[in-house]
Amino acid sequence: MAQSKVIGSNRLALEAAARETQHYSLRPVIMGADLQGEAADRPVQARKAPVDVPTCWLWGGETTVTVHGHGRERRNQAFALAAALALDGLPVPMRVLAGGTDGRDGPTDAAGAWCSTATVGRAQALGLDAQDHLQRHDAYPFFQALGQHLMTGPTNTNVMDLHLLVQGPSTRRA
Repeated sequence: MAQSKVIGSNRLALEAAARETQHYSLRPVIMGADLQGEAADRPVQARKAPVDVPTCWLWGGETTVTVHGHGRERRNQAFALAAALALDGLPVPMRVLAGGTDGRDGPTDAAGAWCSTATVGRAQALGLDAQDHLQRHDAYPFFQALGQHLMTGPTNTNVMDLHLLVQGPSTRRA
């Protein structure tokens, strides 16, 4: 009798990412593997209350993006840009990473992007308007100008996307 064994899934990728966060003195909290819907409508639920220890919340799944016009925005970059706007001005340091496990975000060379509570301010200093880029579905040049793309190259596998929200400082442990 033939047997099948699942060797890769979004849940397994989340669990591996959660184990890795511990090397950075972060407490991992897996929120679920069912993230879906329009990327810009799913910004990270920014945690406004300080946590007792630096924490990394992890989500998996795959959102969508409906591009209007000629922008180079895809789901992970759209999510990161919406998250940058949601995090702007919060007093607690936070970072978000949104990336595709296949190493590509739609037809772009980026797997996704990352942002922080400082992203919108850094963009404004460069003359970039985050809200305008989000409305025009053009997150790619926004993150390119900031050097905040996640560039992994093709991974030759695909178990959907991973989104991480880190609150508080993190440090690499041996």
